[in-house]
Amino acid sequence: MNVERMKLKQLTVLSQLSAPGDVSYATLMKELNITKVRELEDLIIELIYAKLLNATFDQKRMLLHFVGCTSRDVPNPDVLQRTRLTLTSVQPTVDVMLQSLGSWRANSARLLQTIDDMALDVREKELEKEGHDASRDAELEKRIAVVRDMMKTDMPLPGRSDADNNLD
Repeated sequence: MNVERMKLKQLTVLSQLSAPGDVSYATLMKELNITKVRELEDLIIELIYAKLLNATFDQKRMLLHFVGCTSRDVPNPDVLQRTRLTLTSVQPTVDVMLQSLGSWRANSARLLQTIDDMALDVREKELEKEGHDASRDAELEKRIAVVRDMMKTDMPLPGRSDADNNLD
């Protein structure tokens, strides 16, 4: 059997199985113009292995118990209509969700900007404090150096009387 003919027969089987249930071998064989049961079973087995068909054989009663199929090539109008209705019914909910997510994103961006601004303020104040501390430390070091120099030269310390300076 050539590839095109096989594909056509597979599509015919899938189109015949539009609702779950049992289908007789005779019905499928007639529709497919197949005379041998083995040929029908081989065709269905290929569909099952290809994961296009979910079905089981009842060889004793000559039935195919159909559960479901993946119709990649044969769109099922009922399934398409149900899918359209489902999508249409959830569209307002999706729109509300998108609006909520958009608001959340905008609020999050504002919050992050506020946090960044606060962190920048803290950094600036810290640098300012470090600068103030550094200038105060430098002033203190200068005073200490002056006092050391005075002590070395026996000069009177500023703010002290001569009696206080002569501690001998």
